[in-house]
Amino acid sequence: MVTTIRVEEDHEVGKGIVGAVTSVVGRIGGRNAVIARSLGTMRRGAITHADGVRLAEAADQARALGIPFVFFVASSGADVLDGVAALHGWGRAAAAISRCSGQVPVIAAATGPVVSGPALLLGLSDLVVMSSEAVAFVSGPQMVAEFTGIPLATIGRMARALAWPSANHAWTGDSSAARPASSS
Repeated sequence: MVTTIRVEEDHEVGKGIVGAVTSVVGRIGGRNAVIARSLGTMRRGAITHADGVRLAEAADQARALGIPFVFFVASSGADVLDGVAALHGWGRAAAAISRCSGQVPVIAAATGPVVSGPALLLGLSDLVVMSSEAVAFVSGPQMVAEFTGIPLATIGRMARALAWPSANHAWTGDSSAARPASSS
């Protein structure tokens, strides 16, 4: 039995909430989805409490309707002008997105820098697509170097060296690359 569900186009979630995030129920590739967009042009996409509420409501709506939640994001992090309330807002968004787990697909598209707390939202997604302009990190290179005393480039080399080798490769102790395992 095939059931067709008609979803009203352009039904706004969180209507009247002003901020960097917009959301609608629409279609992507012919399929219904709840679509949220973080406008990176508005205070570099800084997420206010209202933006977090809008993201949370959009994710909850996707789960209630049983359709994918797709969010496009470019964000400089929590809006400092909104104070601690902004952190609570993106925390609400994170909780709502995590409730989607196993219920509906969550797809994130990073369209520009995604830094600080909002970068963690990418990790809650089932699929992350990044444009050529996108970067994502919780703390910047300078903060990492100040905290660890190790320049980020060194950390990157260490991470590549410690990457788990595939089943057909053996660890050789050479940090530059894993080599195929010998047959002897």
